[in-house]
Amino acid sequence: MPIPPTQAYLMPTALRRSLCLTATALCLPALAAWATPLSASLPASLPASLPLPIVQALNRAGIPAESIGLWVQASAETLPSLSHQEQQLFNPASVMKLVTTLAALDLLGPAHTFQTEVLVDGTLQNGILEGSLYIKAGGDPTLTTERASALLRALRARGLQTIRGDLILDNQYYALSVPDPAEFDAAPERPYNAPPAALLFNYNTLALTLSPQNGAVVVRAEPPTLSVKAEIRPSNGICNGWQERLKPVIRGQELHLQGDYPLACGVRTAWFNLLAPADNNRLHIASLWQELGGRIDGQIRPGLTPDSAQSLLRFASRPLAEIVRDINKHSNNVMTRMLFLNLGAAQFGAPATPAKAQQTVAAWLAQRGLALPGLVLDNGAGLSREARLSPAGLGQLLHWARTQPWFFEFAASLPTLGIDGTLQKRSSPAHLVGRAHLKTGSLRAVRAWAGYLHDERGVGGHEWKTLVLIINHPNAPEAGPILDGLLNTLAPPLSN
Repeated sequence: MPIPPTQAYLMPTALRRSLCLTATALCLPALAAWATPLSASLPASLPASLPLPIVQALNRAGIPAESIGLWVQASAETLPSLSHQEQQLFNPASVMKLVTTLAALDLLGPAHTFQTEVLVDGTLQNGILEGSLYIKAGGDPTLTTERASALLRALRARGLQTIRGDLILDNQYYALSVPDPAEFDAAPERPYNAPPAALLFNYNTLALTLSPQNGAVVVRAEPPTLSVKAEIRPSNGICNGWQERLKPVIRGQELHLQGDYPLACGVRTAWFNLLAPADNNRLHIASLWQELGGRIDGQIRPGLTPDSAQSLLRFASRPLAEIVRDINKHSNNVMTRMLFLNLGAAQFGAPATPAKAQQTVAAWLAQRGLALPGLVLDNGAGLSREARLSPAGLGQLLHWARTQPWFFEFAASLPTLGIDGTLQKRSSPAHLVGRAHLKTGSLRAVRAWAGYLHDERGVGGHEWKTLVLIINHPNAPEAGPILDGLLNTLAPPLSN
C-alpha cells in the first residue's frame, strides 16, 4: 500500500537513504510506492523536504520556503526524520535562551545558587550600626520585590535597625558599558529592554496599578515612595492595547504618566523600565527598609566594599532549575542576560563580561562535541538583530540534552502548549494540548519554536520528537498556522 504523503516525510532519514541508494529489485518498488503518490499530489515547485500541510500554510502566509529552517528528530534516531535548510543560519529570537539555559544547567548544575553578600564596616550594637552597610552583588537574577524584602528582613532578624553611615551598593561583579535602552527598538520603557546589573531589584521595573473609581482612574505605584503625577483620561472603549496608550516619563524625582485608559479593563498593572539600575535599586531599598521599620541616616549610593568590611549575611538566589524555568516559561530577557554573564564569571572569574560569557559557551560546546557552526550568541537572550544559529545545531543540542541527568528540570522549564508560559493562550487542536513543550521566539520578522513533542503513535505507544522551526521573513507574524501544520503532521489525532 502506498505511504500517505504526510507520513512519507516522517520516515527516518537512514531508511529514506537506504531506499534511494540500494539499487535492488526490492528497493526500487518500495521507493516508487511512496514517491509516486507524493510527487503526483504536490506542485512542481514544492521543496522535497517539506510536507504538504506546511507548504500550504507557507503559501497562505506569503512566506517562501527559503525563509524557514526546520529540524525534527525522533528520540530513538541518530539522524533527523524531517529537515529543511537545517544548516542555514537564522535569527532565532528568544529561542536562543535555550543555548544559555542548557549551558548553565550542564556547567553549574540545577541546584546552583548565586550569592548576594551583606557586609558591615563598623560596630553593630543594640540595633544600631555605627558605620556603613555594603550589599555586594553576585548576579542574583531572582531579586524580585518579595525576595528583596526577604533579604532585608534577614538583616532585621540579625538585629539591624539603624544605619548611621551609608548603605553602599557594590556592583563590581559585572563590568558593562552603560547601555542605551532605546537602542534595540526605540522602546526604552518596555521591561524587556531592562539592562542587566549584578544587583538588580524587581528586574529593574516600576509597577503602576490603574484602578477605575467613580468614573476616574487612580494610579498607585510600587514602590509606594515613588512620586507619581498622573493625567489619565478614562475612556469607554474596549480593553485592547491599553498599555501602549500609557506614556510614562521620569522628570527629576517624579514620574509623570499620561494617556487614556479604558474603564472596561478594570484593575490592571503595568511594568516599566524607566530608571538606571542604581537609581531603581536605591528607590526599592529605601521603600522596603522603611516598611520594615529600618532607618538610614546616610545615603544609598554605589561604591566598592573595603577589605575591612565583615560579612553579616549571605543571601542565596533561588536554585538554578527554578531560574531556568522562569526564563524559558516567560521568556525573561534580563534574567537570561544575567545568567549568561554569570557563566563567564564562573569560568573566568569576576568581573563578568559578555566576551567571557561567549567564550564560556563556545568552550562548553566544543568540550561536549556539539557543533554549532556560525553561532552568534550576542547577549545570550536572543534580544538581538545579530544573533544567529542553525536549526540543525540547536536540534542536535536539544537531542543531546535528553540524555543528561538534569533533563527533566530543563524539560519542565519549557512552555507547554495550551497550558502555561508563552503558549498558555495559544489556540490549538485538543489532541495537541499538553503534548508540545516549546520555547517560543518572537521579534519583528522572526518567529521561532524549539523543544519537544510527545507522539502517542510512536514505538511502544509513545515517542518524543525534538523539534526546531525558525522563520525569518517580514510575514513571520502570520506563521502560526505553519507550526500547527507541522505539529498535526508529526502527531496526528489517534483514530477511534
